[in-house]
Amino acid sequence: MKSRYLIAMLYAEHLSLFEEPGELLDALDEIDHTSDPYKTVYEQTMRRITSDNNPKNKRNLALTILCYSFLAKRPLRVDELSHALAIKAGSTSFDKNRILDVSEAITRSCAGLVVLDKTNNTVKMFHKTLYDYLVEYHTKWFPDGEKSFGMTCVGYLSLDDFADGPCPEVDPSSLSSESLDDFADGSCSEVDSSSLSSKSLDDFADGPYLKVDPGRNGEFKTIDRYGVWSKVQAQDKSTLLRKRFVQYPFYEYAAQHWHEHIRGSDSETTDVVLRFLADGKKVSASRQAFDCTTSIETTGIQVAARFSLERSLVHCLQHHRLPLHYVNARDQYGRTILSYAAEMNSMEAVRLLVDAGADPNMESEAREFEGFTPLLHAAHRGHEDTVTVLLDSGADVNSKDRLAQNALAHASHSKSQAVARILLERGCDPDSEDHLQRNTLLLAAKEGCEGIVKLLLQRGAQVNYKNGSGETPLLLAAQGGHVGVAELLLKHGAQVNYKNGSGETPLLLAARCASSEVMALLIAEGAKKTAQVSRAYKEALKHRQRGEAWLSRRLQRLNSSCSSSRSMPDTIAN
Repeated sequence: MKSRYLIAMLYAEHLSLFEEPGELLDALDEIDHTSDPYKTVYEQTMRRITSDNNPKNKRNLALTILCYSFLAKRPLRVDELSHALAIKAGSTSFDKNRILDVSEAITRSCAGLVVLDKTNNTVKMFHKTLYDYLVEYHTKWFPDGEKSFGMTCVGYLSLDDFADGPCPEVDPSSLSSESLDDFADGSCSEVDSSSLSSKSLDDFADGPYLKVDPGRNGEFKTIDRYGVWSKVQAQDKSTLLRKRFVQYPFYEYAAQHWHEHIRGSDSETTDVVLRFLADGKKVSASRQAFDCTTSIETTGIQVAARFSLERSLVHCLQHHRLPLHYVNARDQYGRTILSYAAEMNSMEAVRLLVDAGADPNMESEAREFEGFTPLLHAAHRGHEDTVTVLLDSGADVNSKDRLAQNALAHASHSKSQAVARILLERGCDPDSEDHLQRNTLLLAAKEGCEGIVKLLLQRGAQVNYKNGSGETPLLLAAQGGHVGVAELLLKHGAQVNYKNGSGETPLLLAARCASSEVMALLIAEGAKKTAQVSRAYKEALKHRQRGEAWLSRRLQRLNSSCSSSRSMPDTIAN
């Protein structure tokens, strides 16, 4: 049945329930006068699907298909959904006889609400209005939907088919006896060391990553200290990992999204999840599918920490005694379990890890967090309670990352006055400079952190501090349009007509961002208004007006598209 007729058919199905003329007229009148006729039809269609007149197995199948299709983080392919529906709760064996013909099941059970998109072989809501309806009412029809889908994902990852762990990058069965002789001399490195010049070795100086292009078949590998991301592994259908994806089509989705479906819920500590996390080989196999990495040993506790599954992490720490070397081990991303616990603001996990011997000053080696200690992670996120726990556990209050930014600087990034106050009280250096000679006052002014700026000024911070580029707190506050910060700085004696190395004043920078409030404040404090300032302000206003006009046009087109989508049910919203 073509989707253009489905709304009409749903109306007809709904009206067919009324046998008496009076009831039929009332139903027509209800549809005609309701503010949302789609809701009325979808409500009635869902009631028909879940009616006791429907066989129980048919009802459950329809709700499960609707639930998975709606909650999936991306459209599910037909083969993915068929394998997801075949999972039996509590079983670690996969019975292929349970695989359904999804196309037939959808036609037979879902009353036309779910359709197959033949262009990409995926399952989808038949119309955008159905998706909008379920956004608001999905908990009414499948209240435990996220848990159910999450358990299905974990159940699939827990199958005994994956008990041997990650796939090797090369299929041993594809190697001839002659090719195996090539390994007779022992192990080899990823790159022939004799081919590396001193200059190429310098590529390692900036961090843990090296991109290697051997110029063969266009393949490359990115090597870090903990694992290898392989383009071949991710795309080459001849690899065992890709073969696993083909043989077990739901595996890739389950590995990439299971944690999103259970995070923050009681599902984190169900037996299914805890058994999976306790099986190192199955966990490592799922991580390989998540990252398309080569075979790397991963533990359940590391995965729980990485995916911010706080309840799972705390439960595992409470029930498993960890050796010291394990507690301080870095994962494939160069981070410790304690760094993740601090980032997710899990005070209980932090305490358990510290009690087990975790080093509160161990630095991360991940490129984006290089040099971060657990304290810096917590400060960067604005987690005041975790900051306190870490400091009480011996964390260095003046630790710095690779950019030489301390915890106060990271508190400025998170705009957390509470964290900044704790750090100052514990002796964190407010005058510490990073590699760009920016102190905390400069960073706080740039971020518009009025509370932190006030704290720093009360403690005697230099209001007219300038770095090597000639930036001052007032310049950066004016540039960002932060009127509250600018007012504080001026009250403490900031130089209103100061010029940086490029001859820019606070008033000129405020004009360039069209901040009339900051401009008025600066002029009231004696800032000199010049022709350059006037030109800059006019240009900024024109630029803002053009941007607002473009945004208005885009919004009008979107609204028009949405209205068309709702008024023309013959069009399937993409």
